[in-house]
Amino acid sequence: MRTPVATYRLQLSSDFGISDAAHVARYLRRLGISHVYASPVFKSRRGSPHGYDVADPNRINDELGSEDDFEGLVESINSLGMGWIQDIVPNHMAFDSDNPYLRELLELGAHSEFRSLFDIDWDHPSAPLKGRLLAPFLGNPLERCLRKGEIRLEYDGAFMINYFEVSLPVSIWSYAQILEPVLKSGHKKGIKAGEIGRVLGDVRSGADPRVQAQVLKALLGGSFATNEPFCAAVGDAVRSINSDATRLRRLLRLQNFSLSYWRSAKRQINYRRFFDIGGLICVRVEDKNNFDLTHRMISRLHSQFRDFGVRVDHIDGLRDPAAYIERLRGIINDAYLVVEKILVPGEALKDWPIHGTTGYDFLNALNSIFIDPSGGRALSEFYRSSISRTPFGETVYRCKKAAIRSLFSGDVDNIARMFAAELGVASAARRRRLKAALTEVLCAFPVYRTYLAEGGQSEADRRLIMGAICASKDRRADLSNELDQIKELLVDAKYSEKALSCFMRLQQYSGPVMAKGVEDTALYRYAPLVSANEVGGSPKTLGSEPSSLHSFNRRRRASWPLAMSATSTHDTKRGEDVRARINVISEFPSEWTQRMRTWTRLNRPLKSRVKSRLAPDRIEEVLLYQTMVGAFPFDELAATNFTSRLADYMIKAVREGKVNSSWMHPNEEYETAVASFITRLLNARGGDPFLNDFLPFQRKIAFYGMLNSLSQVVLKIASPGIPDFYQGSELWDLNLVDPDNRRPVDFEMRDALLDQMIGMSGRGDSLANLMACYRDGRIKLYSINRALRLRNEYAAVFSLGDYVPLQAEGRFQQNIVAFCRRERDDWVLAAVPRLLSHVCAEGEFPLGEARWENTTIRLTEGMPHSWRDAFSGKEVVASRHNSDYILQASDLFERFPVALLANR
Repeated sequence: MRTPVATYRLQLSSDFGISDAAHVARYLRRLGISHVYASPVFKSRRGSPHGYDVADPNRINDELGSEDDFEGLVESINSLGMGWIQDIVPNHMAFDSDNPYLRELLELGAHSEFRSLFDIDWDHPSAPLKGRLLAPFLGNPLERCLRKGEIRLEYDGAFMINYFEVSLPVSIWSYAQILEPVLKSGHKKGIKAGEIGRVLGDVRSGADPRVQAQVLKALLGGSFATNEPFCAAVGDAVRSINSDATRLRRLLRLQNFSLSYWRSAKRQINYRRFFDIGGLICVRVEDKNNFDLTHRMISRLHSQFRDFGVRVDHIDGLRDPAAYIERLRGIINDAYLVVEKILVPGEALKDWPIHGTTGYDFLNALNSIFIDPSGGRALSEFYRSSISRTPFGETVYRCKKAAIRSLFSGDVDNIARMFAAELGVASAARRRRLKAALTEVLCAFPVYRTYLAEGGQSEADRRLIMGAICASKDRRADLSNELDQIKELLVDAKYSEKALSCFMRLQQYSGPVMAKGVEDTALYRYAPLVSANEVGGSPKTLGSEPSSLHSFNRRRRASWPLAMSATSTHDTKRGEDVRARINVISEFPSEWTQRMRTWTRLNRPLKSRVKSRLAPDRIEEVLLYQTMVGAFPFDELAATNFTSRLADYMIKAVREGKVNSSWMHPNEEYETAVASFITRLLNARGGDPFLNDFLPFQRKIAFYGMLNSLSQVVLKIASPGIPDFYQGSELWDLNLVDPDNRRPVDFEMRDALLDQMIGMSGRGDSLANLMACYRDGRIKLYSINRALRLRNEYAAVFSLGDYVPLQAEGRFQQNIVAFCRRERDDWVLAAVPRLLSHVCAEGEFPLGEARWENTTIRLTEGMPHSWRDAFSGKEVVASRHNSDYILQASDLFERFPVALLANR
């Protein structure tokens, strides 16, 4: 394995495919990227915008490009000396007819070799689901859809049941019911009726159904294509069934699926989904045969790319993540391997044979030091006193409870049934109480999941589960008996395989409950400072000192030095520069609270009343103003589509918050009112009192946020870990949550700008021009390119080097973060400013002695005294102070607002 220097995430789609990725690879190499890190390239559901709804993990997605295109990509990546990190999706596949394994399963049922591939309970106690797979895709109850003629039988090389875009294959055993009138009709000339009848007989007799199904479909296809009478007869038969609801209903009862109203899945379900998405069916990848079947392409990619790595999506969804990682290692050997694992603050990653996580833990540790802790406390107090008194912890509990009730009730029913069977609980009333107790335990889980498994069980994980049980007893003393039973079963799980299976299944659902309850609900309901509302973060405490980042980096250097360091991903709630701007609000808490009161008063007449509620409500309005401050474009021309982008974002936020609207029950009237409010805010004519007050404040925040962003870039590149860049974020990343962050990226423009950056000398006039024109983003591109050039040159220092925190002294000591990296005789020193409203006025860069006065950084014994800065090219020499050597902040930041120094 070659250690990555830096990774760059590409989101592939039909609009940016495989050949496009090959085309931009050279640009990325010149930028300083060593490894392209790509979203799934596997065959996905037709029209997928992201590729995570994989239909066939063993084929290249033809919507991204051809096999020849992919071979060209491999050649391009290999010839540039770059690596390829592939995002893979082992947990689930698309519930779709494009999925060949599911298609065969629905055609052949119990006779399919893929019957055990998917995580399906074929023995569900509900009679309609006994031996059948729930298909919860109807927009209304089945009978209503039948009456409206929305469900139809169609023939397209095979018989299918179609409902709008949903298309499910008909059981091969029900072909006889469809074809019997055709074979008896007078249209037999040239139809090969005898042969078709014989094959249908073979199907009925159970003679190798898989082969007979292929033979039958081939016969039908040939006859349908070449014989007009047969074609007409089949058409008549299909129309006859579609015109008769009774016959169509009878046909549906013969299928291996149970077509149902989509809302029914929340109450009763017999397959495991990805979160609550019915169109994504989970795979039993813990079975070796299933693993081998779904990972053939990974083996191929590993052999094609000279330098190959893997990112595993949603590792917590798997039954036994540790066993999965061990098996994956057998395919990719020592290749670079990271997992999408969300760690809560203070949680340690399991000791798996991987290189670390995708970097949300780093993102939150880094982001926190750009929030002023004293300002964070003031903002939290304002929020509690003026917006909402509900603490974040209580918000999380309520949201997790609501997620279970509205999304996962059927899933928790299934878990409760497992526990009841093991505990000998027979009565329906006691099973309901057991379900309530398990619901409380899931709500009390302090982490995304624990990892009890057959291969090894951590006492720390047992303590976490025990703690959740105890916390549940404190909240629900009336469920003490049931919670005690669960606790006793946890003890038994050390010795009983069945008891352990109960908890292994419970663990697979704690992550989805946390994700839907916290990420997709609570973080939209709690908004003192939304830059802290990030995946894996906690807004309970806003802001930290640089020492917290140093502690994090030291732990990372010791345990996971090659984990990814992310600041934006396809799943973050907002782009990195939006977050960097919103952080600045913490430096102006009094001004912010006063402006909030002013804006709320000024804009109240712009709100609409929907029934008894004003839209938006107070929490949504706080979120909206922070989002406007964070995402408002530098370029006024780019603001033309900002209103629609902001409205789309807020409608999503309102649905995620699930107070005034939701995905399951959209309140279109309320959402329209929110969108209209935004339009009135931003489309006001000159002289509007709100915009006249908002825009100057926003420009001030944007200026300091820009400086935060440059500091963030340097710390990401210099800290232990592999810096990861989300597509397009080498210029200002003012994206909002997906799908906003999947908008097209102008790589040609970035490539042209990079030409300018590479040609720059670092002279004072060049740097002055970058700072004067900071709005165009070239200053960020320059910073990334120069820092990555140094990282490539000093690769061993950054991947293996020691981490030495440095102490700033003097008037602005709290406004500098600095540390050294060292490997043998090579040293690199990173120094960046923070909380700069305390150092310089708006529009003034923090440069020179006039800004930094007596502020210094103290070097420790053995450090070099002479350094050269990667950004300015300037030599910086330490001066002796008493018995130590110091660097003057005014020297470090004489020409450029951040510094990255090397000793040679």
